[in-house]
Amino acid sequence: MSVSTTTHQGRPYWIISVRRHGMRRRRYLDRRQHRKRDALALERALLAELDAAQGGAASATTTEDNETPTPTFAEFAARFLELEDARRPDFHNKKRDLELHLLPFFGETRLDALRLVDIDRLRAKLRRPSGPRASSRRSKRRQDAPLTSRRKGGAKSPKTINNILGTLRAVLNRACDYGVIDRVPRIKNESEARRDPEFLDFDEARALLAALPSDWRSLAHFAIRTGLRRGELMEWASPEIVDSLVTTLVRAGGPRSSGPRTRPA
Repeated sequence: MSVSTTTHQGRPYWIISVRRHGMRRRRYLDRRQHRKRDALALERALLAELDAAQGGAASATTTEDNETPTPTFAEFAARFLELEDARRPDFHNKKRDLELHLLPFFGETRLDALRLVDIDRLRAKLRRPSGPRASSRRSKRRQDAPLTSRRKGGAKSPKTINNILGTLRAVLNRACDYGVIDRVPRIKNESEARRDPEFLDFDEARALLAALPSDWRSLAHFAIRTGLRRGELMEWASPEIVDSLVTTLVRAGGPRSSGPRTRPA
């Protein structure tokens, strides 16, 4: 059940969408002529209509939705993965998030019973360390450092939590598109601290090049001068690439840019 807003061709509308007894109703009201209390009153009227239809003739409730109960999260997640394009770069990340975090937590929960408070419980669980500190031969300072997601039992970083919540949001949005649920809870992301990139100074760069084996020295010098990422650099480590210009697609103009950048080799 929900009352939300939308805009169509420049005109604002209330959307009243209800689901009960396997049946759905959706109505629209012009927001310039009706207030929210009118939308809520229409929502109650639609619910009463569905209750009356359920208690009336059986033929009024023999819809496909009524015959099929709302699936659990695990059942719909299997359908989600089956219909998802396995060639997409993020497919395996979504599958991993489902198998490691979402299915153990929401697996037996019906989709229409999943609430924002349940998602907040998952968020709180991901923020907490999940086990004892791993044994390590690292320095005393690093052993006493706070647990992180890269160490056994560590709490998940805000970035990792946002990735898991993004997978959950994708599954729920697909369920809403298919008409399995009426609305998707508003899932907010964790705040991620912005960190400025750290670069080697000239002395550190010279020390690094001097310490590397000769086979890797040219590649490291190339990486320092061009600023390529590790994945991009591995492409240029291939012997098939002998062009005199280094041209690769990177995000050169900002977080949403994918323009080409050309550097002399």
